[in-house]
Amino acid sequence: MKTVTSRPTNHLLGLPSTRYLLAMALAKGNVMDAITITQTQNWHDTPEVLAALKAAVGAMDTEDAAALLRPIGYDYAEFLRPQTIVGRLVGLRRVPFLTRVLAQSVATASYWTGESRPKPVTRSEFTGETLGYAKTASITVVSEELVKTTSPAAVVTLSRDLGRAGAQAIDEAFIDPLNAGNASKPASVTHGAPQFPSTGATVSNIDDDLSLLINSLSDAGSDLSFATWVMRPRTAISLSRLRSSSDDALAYPGITARGGLLFGLPVITSASMRTSDETGHPTSITLLDASQIDFADDGDSNLSVSTNASIQMESDPQTGAAEQVSLWQRNLIGLRAERAVNWKRRHPGVAATLTGVTY
Repeated sequence: MKTVTSRPTNHLLGLPSTRYLLAMALAKGNVMDAITITQTQNWHDTPEVLAALKAAVGAMDTEDAAALLRPIGYDYAEFLRPQTIVGRLVGLRRVPFLTRVLAQSVATASYWTGESRPKPVTRSEFTGETLGYAKTASITVVSEELVKTTSPAAVVTLSRDLGRAGAQAIDEAFIDPLNAGNASKPASVTHGAPQFPSTGATVSNIDDDLSLLINSLSDAGSDLSFATWVMRPRTAISLSRLRSSSDDALAYPGITARGGLLFGLPVITSASMRTSDETGHPTSITLLDASQIDFADDGDSNLSVSTNASIQMESDPQTGAAEQVSLWQRNLIGLRAERAVNWKRRHPGVAATLTGVTY
């Protein structure tokens, strides 16, 4: 069976994928029942839900079935992307999964030379790398009562929960300096990168501190064309309110809680920036060069529903013996959304972090 798929054109991103999960949850995983449920709902603005369910019934093999459900997977991916740090970065080096790419570890340089004198030569050095599949899995457990309402409020609640969970998992792994990576998760772009302690919260201190981050990237070879600040919303708000002591004018007028500009460079705000339990709950500010980060994302996702599984209600599930919660016994439904993304920085100097930020 030959299939043709396309990305959903519906402007309400996240709605088709959430409704698909709702239909499958109400049908307890039975596709035929999910079709009937979808046909009884006023879901005319998301025709891809019914199309995907109907097509899946007639799929000839697993490859066709996956292709027919792809518009739903694309919808979740497109819904999630602008909620993440990587989804808002401009200039990332997009690379395919499982394809070897070359990174230049020593840049080519030019030199002045005199007439009839030997021309200096730079020996370029390259390292090869392959970005494999690394997945984030967001499991949300909801009550059958919530699902059965199929009200717009329930759809919004589920959609936001799934989006928030998926974005947080990606953002924390991407930006947390403590994430050294493992077999399942890539290391953050800030792990092992230069760090500088904050010297204070005055305009003078902040100017000096942020200049250190700019100089760090510049000294590592960045031209700052795709340099971007990443910080918590609270930090951005604090900066937006600071005033110069000389004329009482705003010190950083271009920054807002949602981003803006700082020193002429774009700002991304994210609640996933780590905070400490110490006094003042210190956090950090990161400056990174997106053009020196390889990023793999096929734009797809995998959505599934279960009503009979027994799961560990933990953010850090363990292997072996552990307390299990039966979804069937407690009238609960598990919704799972998976995304495959991976990244790798080209050298440690692509990012610099200001630590101990209390503003």
